[in-house]
Amino acid sequence: MTVDNEVKLVIFDKDGTLVDFHRMWLPWAQETVQLLENATGRPVGPAVYKTLGVDPIQGKVSDQKFINKKSLFSLYKILFQPQTFGISAVDADAIVERGVPEASNGQTAPVCDLQKLFRELRSLGCKTALCTADSRYLVNSLTIWLKEMLVLHIMYLCQVLLQFTLTRPRAPRDQSPCRPNAF
Repeated sequence: MTVDNEVKLVIFDKDGTLVDFHRMWLPWAQETVQLLENATGRPVGPAVYKTLGVDPIQGKVSDQKFINKKSLFSLYKILFQPQTFGISAVDADAIVERGVPEASNGQTAPVCDLQKLFRELRSLGCKTALCTADSRYLVNSLTIWLKEMLVLHIMYLCQVLLQFTLTRPRAPRDQSPCRPNAF
C-alpha cells in the first residue's frame, strides 16, 4: 500500500464484513425457533427458518435476508396466519415480543485480523466507520467486543437506525439506500 492513497474514509458493514455472520446469527435463529416452538406448542421452526433465510442443516444463514429487529415483523406474519398455525394476532404479538431474544450466545468472531486491518488503514490516513442497522442492545455488545479487540479507538462507530413497518413496501434492490457489497 502506498501513502498517496486517495481513499479518505472506509465505511464497513458489520455482518459478513468484519464479523463472521454465520457463527453469530445461526445460534440466535436456533434459539428463536426453540423458544417459539415451546411458546406455541406448534412446529413453527421450518417457517421461521425460511423467513429468516436460515438453513439449519447446512448451518448457513443467507446473506440476502437480514436477521435483526425488522425480522420480527416477518415472524409476526408467520404466526398471524390462522390457517397455518391457528394463533390469534394478540397471542402472536405477545409470543414474539416475549419469546424472541434480541441476542444469543453466538460467537462474535472477526473475519480477519482486525487490528492489522485498522492499523494499516490508519497508517494511510484513512478514517474508518462502522454502519449497522442493529438494535441499540446489539450495538452496545459490539462496542464492548471492539474494545476487547483494541480497534474501537480507531473507529468512528455510527449506528443507522432503520424503522420498518409491515405496510411499507420494500424498495427494489437497486433503489435501496443500503446496498450490500456496494464497494
